[in-house]
Amino acid sequence: MTGFVSRGHDGEPLIEITQPEGRVAPLPDADVNEAELLSVLGITTNDLAPLPIQNACTSRVKTLVPLKSAALLDELKPDFRRIERLCDRIESTGLYPYALVDADEQIFDARQFPKSSGYPEDAATGIAAAALAFGLLENNFVAPIDRSIRIRQGRAMGRPSEITVRFRVSDGRAYGCRVGGYVRLK
Repeated sequence: MTGFVSRGHDGEPLIEITQPEGRVAPLPDADVNEAELLSVLGITTNDLAPLPIQNACTSRVKTLVPLKSAALLDELKPDFRRIERLCDRIESTGLYPYALVDADEQIFDARQFPKSSGYPEDAATGIAAAALAFGLLENNFVAPIDRSIRIRQGRAMGRPSEITVRFRVSDGRAYGCRVGGYVRLK
């Protein structure tokens, strides 16, 4: 992992770290585990976007759950007591439901419910955002180019953040990424 500090187009400090190439896989025992995952999140198959639920990672496995809208994402009320057991069975360190906000601008909203971190939700999770980027790439939802994918997280808990992911590309193939965000000094 390498870190970079630069200035964005508005002069604000931009911090990025590298992550290796992502891996994406279907859920183990998908039919059984998908039904429980939907139950834990309090949603139905009608709430899902037409993309698969998958495990993805660049360093720690996150379970990507595609939802039809950011409104559905914001309304999630997971059964936190059941997340750890479910994550153990699906070989994941957290649930990462997400929704497309703007396809042209590559903006997605997401929420991260960790397996057992001692708190119910993360306001910003770079490794989950990197996993999501590779999941989107696997499903041909984004292209392997050096263009920022913007993942907004934390809004539902009153702590909004925005994480950027840019693929590192060689010969038309993403071999890793840079994950980062702007720093706002107070």
